[in-house]
Amino acid sequence: MRVSILFLSLFPVVCQALEPASPPDKSSYTLLNPTPREFMREMSTDRPDTTESAYSVDAGHFQVESTLFGFAKDGGVEGFTFAESNFKLGLTNNTDLQLVVPFYEHVRGDGVDEGGIGDLQVRWKWNLLGNDQGDIALAVMPFIKAPTASHDLGNDKVEGGVILPLAVTLNDTFSFGTMFEVDWVYDDVRDGYEVDFVNTIVLGIELSERWGSFVEFISVATTRAEASWEGYAKAGVTFAVSDDFVLDAGAAVGVNDAAEDFGAFVGFSWRH
Repeated sequence: MRVSILFLSLFPVVCQALEPASPPDKSSYTLLNPTPREFMREMSTDRPDTTESAYSVDAGHFQVESTLFGFAKDGGVEGFTFAESNFKLGLTNNTDLQLVVPFYEHVRGDGVDEGGIGDLQVRWKWNLLGNDQGDIALAVMPFIKAPTASHDLGNDKVEGGVILPLAVTLNDTFSFGTMFEVDWVYDDVRDGYEVDFVNTIVLGIELSERWGSFVEFISVATTRAEASWEGYAKAGVTFAVSDDFVLDAGAAVGVNDAAEDFGAFVGFSWRH
């Protein structure tokens, strides 16, 4: 009888101990009241795949994601990118502000040979679901492009769009991501704005504690009459030097004639 009473008295305590711990309430953390290190999420980046991350940077923390060197080739035209960087600042637990700066681009071929800074982008990410718990995360990312590029590197027009990224953790090894993006772009032929639609699917593979990889497919459709659908296959690897510093490299190939022929890159992501 005493054993039964003891078991019944301890049963709620045992059940509570077996329940998964609830995530801490992080709603009070802001840019001026940063998230403590012990409550920070695992670093998630918008690179090296094209599919944007559905997770935001923790409040009060800074993250930079940079292409150290990028190369693209389309027929006789070659493009080079150096230090194109995305500077990200966590504003609240579910939002961050981003400034994308292409410090130096160079295009040569087809009568063009010009280098300089590219167009700046300002982006804002708002995580709607799954930032701190669950296997599914969803976000919305509006952005605007400022025409800061040298004349032959840009079109001297303000453009913008909105991105909807979705992330799904399948198990300890595999993760899935997809993205739907709508871009309002200027069309020189029609002398007005048209719409591009970007869709991606990506499979992430955790190879070991430090090594990771991904394979991705990218689709770009448009309402521009003179442009055609473009498809790309992309793959890459990542190496986590630490929890806050990751190196990456990868390549992409066009799967149809309208797409760029080939591209490759190396870069890194760092969080403070």
